[in-house]
Amino acid sequence: MRRYLLCTLAAYTLLSLGCSTATKPAKKARPVAAAPAPAKPKAETVKTAPLYQPPAQTPATAQLAARLHAVEDLLQQGRAAEAKTLADSLNPVDLDDAQKDLLNLYYAQILLSSGEAELALKSLGKITPRLLAPEDKSKYWQAQSFALSLTGNALNSVRARIELDNWLKLPKDRQDNYAAIIEALQLLPGLPQAAQADAQLAGWQSLALLLKSPAADPAIGQAALQQWQDSHPGHPGNGYLQTLKSQPALGAIALLLPGSGVFAQAGEAIKAGFMAAYHSQTGSKPALQFYDTHQTGALELYQQAVAAGAKLVIGPLEKDSLLNLANAPDFPVPVLALNVVPSIQRNNLYQFGLSPADDAEEAVRMAMHEGGRNAILLTPDNDAGKRTADLLNENWLLQDGRMVHSQTYDTRATDHSAAIKQLLLIDESEARFSKIRQYFPDSQYIPRRRQDADLLFLSAYSKEARNINPQLHYLQLGDLPIYATSSVFSGIVNKQQDHDLDGINFCDIPWVFDKTDFGPLSLSALQDVWAKFPSSYLRLVAMGLDAFTLGPKLDQLLITPYRGATGNLSLASGNRIKRELTCAQFVNGKPQVKALDGP
Repeated sequence: MRRYLLCTLAAYTLLSLGCSTATKPAKKARPVAAAPAPAKPKAETVKTAPLYQPPAQTPATAQLAARLHAVEDLLQQGRAAEAKTLADSLNPVDLDDAQKDLLNLYYAQILLSSGEAELALKSLGKITPRLLAPEDKSKYWQAQSFALSLTGNALNSVRARIELDNWLKLPKDRQDNYAAIIEALQLLPGLPQAAQADAQLAGWQSLALLLKSPAADPAIGQAALQQWQDSHPGHPGNGYLQTLKSQPALGAIALLLPGSGVFAQAGEAIKAGFMAAYHSQTGSKPALQFYDTHQTGALELYQQAVAAGAKLVIGPLEKDSLLNLANAPDFPVPVLALNVVPSIQRNNLYQFGLSPADDAEEAVRMAMHEGGRNAILLTPDNDAGKRTADLLNENWLLQDGRMVHSQTYDTRATDHSAAIKQLLLIDESEARFSKIRQYFPDSQYIPRRRQDADLLFLSAYSKEARNINPQLHYLQLGDLPIYATSSVFSGIVNKQQDHDLDGINFCDIPWVFDKTDFGPLSLSALQDVWAKFPSSYLRLVAMGLDAFTLGPKLDQLLITPYRGATGNLSLASGNRIKRELTCAQFVNGKPQVKALDGP
């Protein structure tokens, strides 16, 4: 992996911090140990041998070493599945102790790439870290930190990062690791008493608290940090603070997110994406301030952030908090709210959210572009389904489309044939056949769907859609195209399961498609960031990426749209940020991006 990622407590959610390392060429086989020097007549001072010595290699062991290095190269290229296949071909019986350690380390990295943290810890537990080569020790402690954080052991994850610091060579890697320690400790309520005896850990904790809750008066805050430095001479945190001080002063960004309560994990997913974008930025970076909207009202926090020197406020996330913030008499510092309440329209208050209205508008745009005019609609029988149905119907009518019929289905069921038959009027066809059969008993029934519709709008999550789509086709949907909202795709390609979604058209955020390139912030590059969250939070991570980048562009969006992870972003009326999505169709279980020309 090219990026060390901040991994914090899963219950509070995990934050990513990239520690970029220089790209390394494939490793060469370690050199054969030199032959011992001939004995000298005079006694010499005995020197202690280093803990790690490359073993002498026979042709057979050299071949095994080359295969191990090939596993490592595949991992560095992000080809975890191929790395596992090659690793599985190695018989541990043929390996010496050092090679077994490496194999277990690579297995741990492979397991972590798919989120199997518990199994990764078992592999790491088979390793004697002090016997590893120095470059492998950094990988070991990085994997330990990530695996521990994924399993909810944030404190020991921080301890692993503290040990990792001993094996990092590049100053930037060390600074990024320090930032990861700070971010992780800021999410902990405090250190247990036993851990407070660890002077370095306790020093990091006290520094993290100072940076988490900056004083309203910058002079007081600087005095507190100076006092910390005076009290902790020689602590690595001094180097971290010195780097912060040496950066040119930029306008601070305040993040108003739920750090506790029901929406805490959603807030952490956004924060994880935000921090990934923050750490990928080269050069000077703005200072960050974090505020918990679950503990204090958004309006009060906004005023605190402005008093503390914030030049941009991002958040809040919850609609209630946004309504509370909207009571401010004015907004001297711009706000990028992470939700949308259409009734709120204020100068310097921008609203950016993953609005279902954007999903409905884009599905309608694609269907209309591809020639549809007469639609039928299938949505869940719940409040969310009703809202989606209203949005699709409203947008469709605005485009001069005709909604022929709508039908709801029970999300708790797996057999949706009754609802589908009603939607397609197959139940009427069956009723007609029953009457015909009274007079012609030998008649053969051929179900016929309604002929007055040329497309179907579907609102369903991927699990439900995998049941509905085959049933639609079994019940004679024929060539009627299906247009779904983004919920039909989990965001992660699963060709085996999603084969049942073949033919469905949908629009989603660009970030989830492999045809879109976001470089070091792409979906594949940030796998360690989003893998710690449920798939339903994947798009929130992308929202965090855009939240960081959008800040400096708010006053430009009206003229110049921004191609972001969540869509092509532009400024609509009421300072609402509109998202234009990327459209695709499921083919052989995988979304294939479609080009839609024109409006």
